[in-house]
Amino acid sequence: MANATIRIDGALALHSLRATRPEILGLKNDASPLFFKVRAGIQEHPVWAYDRLAIVVFCYTHVARQNTGDLSGALEVSLDGILISNGDCANVLAKSIHWHTSGAIRRVAERLIGEFVDGRVTPRSLGVQIDVSARTPPADILKAATQARKGGGW
Repeated sequence: MANATIRIDGALALHSLRATRPEILGLKNDASPLFFKVRAGIQEHPVWAYDRLAIVVFCYTHVARQNTGDLSGALEVSLDGILISNGDCANVLAKSIHWHTSGAIRRVAERLIGEFVDGRVTPRSLGVQIDVSARTPPADILKAATQARKGGGW
């Protein structure tokens, strides 16, 4: 297994968002992992986000979907993460995301993030049906996320 830092400038595919459990969000600072894809050129990178960053990804994706009305659309991002490869495939564990979007989408998404963190809203209360993935995070991704939570850093 090899790990390396990675920066992806591309587009988060709005239709690619998947939760690993139906109760995805709504916990104070914890969320089930989210899976999504970021397109950079012809390459689609599989990405996992945990905890608050999972909530952030969900909220920006939700608001972008609402404003564009196009579920096949994309949201421009610059993503920093860890590339985790076990020889068979590579996945990205997201560390941070910079959103390249309008001020209107940013304001609504940031307000929604606060409401999720405070426990005032959930996908169910928003009427959002989120797809549940049959995939689970690879063990290497889970291990790296657990180490980061324990203060082991990225």
